[in-house]
Amino acid sequence: MNQHLTRVIAAVVLFGAAFIASPALAATWVTYAPDADGYRYWIDTDSIHAKGGYIYYNWLLLSPGDPTPTAASSARQSAINCATGDSLKLDPSGAWVAGPHFTDEAYLFRFVCKK
Repeated sequence: MNQHLTRVIAAVVLFGAAFIASPALAATWVTYAPDADGYRYWIDTDSIHAKGGYIYYNWLLLSPGDPTPTAASSARQSAINCATGDSLKLDPSGAWVAGPHFTDEAYLFRFVCKK
């Protein structure tokens, strides 16, 4: 692959990460699905939005003693197509990776797809 094409692809990925699924400026965190050990899954309800057949959202998994997240909390970003079950998650490089991601996030999909 030539260097120019690599730069163009990188720019598109960065643009998409910054503008398509940027976290909401405000954050309203709700607890969802504490597990057997008391770990809590949090979803930022202000971040939930639909685009291109997917519902995007920000979420965290915190230990029982952790405080409620704030707007500045570093959240994970994921998406689900509720009709098909296809999922995406934002990886550390800024690229959206296709699923399935049915680990911690399976609990969250049920919450998000009810909306």
